[in-house]
Amino acid sequence: MEIFCPTCNRSSKDIRFIGEFCEACTLGKIFKNLKDTAVISQCKRCLRIKTQKGHVPLDDESLIGVIRPQICQKCEMRLKSFDGKVAVVEFAYPVGNEMVEFEGRIKIKTEYQICLDDYRKSSGYFEGIIQLRGDRQKVVNMSEKITRFMEARGAFISKVEETENGGVDLYLSNKELANKFFLYTGIKNTRSYTLFGLKNGKRQFRNTYLVRL
Repeated sequence: MEIFCPTCNRSSKDIRFIGEFCEACTLGKIFKNLKDTAVISQCKRCLRIKTQKGHVPLDDESLIGVIRPQICQKCEMRLKSFDGKVAVVEFAYPVGNEMVEFEGRIKIKTEYQICLDDYRKSSGYFEGIIQLRGDRQKVVNMSEKITRFMEARGAFISKVEETENGGVDLYLSNKELANKFFLYTGIKNTRSYTLFGLKNGKRQFRNTYLVRL
C-alpha cells in the first residue's frame, strides 16, 4: 500500500518510511533534537580526559562516554573517527520499535587543565616513604621493583633521594599501594607514622617503611 509523508508528501514507493513519516523527515526531526557540539576536559600534561571515573586515556570508549550525555542520552553511538576537533559518529536512534541509523559530525571543544595526579607530581606530593638500606645492588633492584609496581597501578614516585651509605628513599604518592606491595611480596619492613595535616576533620599520616636488604 502506497503512503505519503504528511510533512513532505514523499511516497513510500520512493523512500523508506519510519512509522508515518519518511526517513528524510524523520532524520530531520532527529537532527533538530541533537546538539552539534560537545566539550571535553583534557589534562595538558598527560593528555588524559576527565570522566565520571576520573582522568583516563583518550580513546574511542572514553570519548563517547563523555560526549554522549551532552549530545543524545538515548542514542547508541560509535566513534568512526576523531581528528582532535571533529568527531564523526555513527548513531542509532530509537523511533518507536525501530532504530534509525545515521552518521553525524560533532564539534569537540577542548578545555585544558592539569589533572590531580600531574598537579601532585609537580608539587612533590607524597603519602609515604620507603627507605631501602643494605647491599647497593639489592637496593637498586628493589627500587626498580617498587617503581614498576606503583606505576603499573597509576601511582608515582615523586622523589628519589640517595643516602651517603648507598641507601635510597622513595617518596610515594599512594601509601595504600605501598601497604599492598608489602602484603603481596611479604617483604619485611619496620613502619612509623608522621602526622602531616587534617582532611575533613581527620588526622592524616604519612607512612615510613624501613627495609633492610
